[in-house]
Amino acid sequence: MSRIALAFAASLACTISAQGGSPSLMDPDRWTIGPVIDGTNYSVGMPLRPSATDGWSFDFPAPPGSVHYVTTPAPSLMVGQSITITFEIRGTGGLRAVQRVPKRGLLRLHIQREGDDWTGEGEYQHYRFWSRPIRLSPGIRKLTVPLEPVHWTGVFGRKNRLGFEAAVENAVLVGFSFGHSAAGHGVYRTSAKPVRFILKSFTVK
Repeated sequence: MSRIALAFAASLACTISAQGGSPSLMDPDRWTIGPVIDGTNYSVGMPLRPSATDGWSFDFPAPPGSVHYVTTPAPSLMVGQSITITFEIRGTGGLRAVQRVPKRGLLRLHIQREGDDWTGEGEYQHYRFWSRPIRLSPGIRKLTVPLEPVHWTGVFGRKNRLGFEAAVENAVLVGFSFGHSAAGHGVYRTSAKPVRFILKSFTVK
């Protein structure tokens, strides 16, 4: 993959409330379901934005569709803060990761440094970082992760303190991604019935 079109993200101002209830945060138009790289959206079968249904939501697609990254323009981040996401999975169908041997779908928090070219090569392996995962299962789930290097890994699962601190200081996108061992390779539903993701809150404080 070559370079991502980050101009849209850079043009938006997004302030995330410490209480997680700001209208701007819950506005689906401030979030992108992607990634969109060179004009191609890799979340196949998905809309570009979440829906206002249930406040803020989207339905997982059936194969060959999949959902990969869900991001919003990053606020000013600092090492030592924490990111918390609370979400609900509504539906009884299974969620599987896109990979050679399908496994249960997982969600990870995600931050991305400005200027990432999506190759994961050389210095760019330290431009995207992920938190520990949380399992996608029916019900309401919550994940809180401190913005400290020990809690985050970059491309290929590698930790890098200086790379992480630079990513936090120069973050352009923040959000979450779906996958399993490959953190952002996507998830799809296995049932004919809808399975919905509902964002309850997303806070940085």
